[in-house]
Amino acid sequence: MTDSCKTGALQRHVYLIDDDAAVRNAIARSLERLDHKVHRFESANSFLEGASLSRPAVMLVDMRMPGISGIELQVKLAAAGWHSPVIFISGESTATQSAIAREQGAFGFLSKPFGLEELARMVDAALEKDALSLATGGRGDQGP
Repeated sequence: MTDSCKTGALQRHVYLIDDDAAVRNAIARSLERLDHKVHRFESANSFLEGASLSRPAVMLVDMRMPGISGIELQVKLAAAGWHSPVIFISGESTATQSAIAREQGAFGFLSKPFGLEELARMVDAALEKDALSLATGGRGDQGP
């Protein structure tokens, strides 16, 4: 994983990490129609091994995946200094898992199935937060 922290013309980046190819592709197509640059990864490991990070960005992460879970990925990203907003998506997580994600600084949580408007609204709000953080020289901390 490399962090280029490019802002350029403020292309908005969505890093989508979900082990379900059908869900990953449907979400990506929806967000690409809204002019977001979507980077697709099938696992947290593939993201950590192959992502070239740009900002402003939002991480859209499945909560439960084989190998590294979404929460474990969130912890690894924070430890590596990557503080763009994280939105968790899940169809199987518990209220406890959702609470832990929020305590760890998650920007938001979407339960599957969710609507495109809800997804777009949350992604846009997270991207605005990260863009503002860049403009003011902040790291983009997710915490309260």
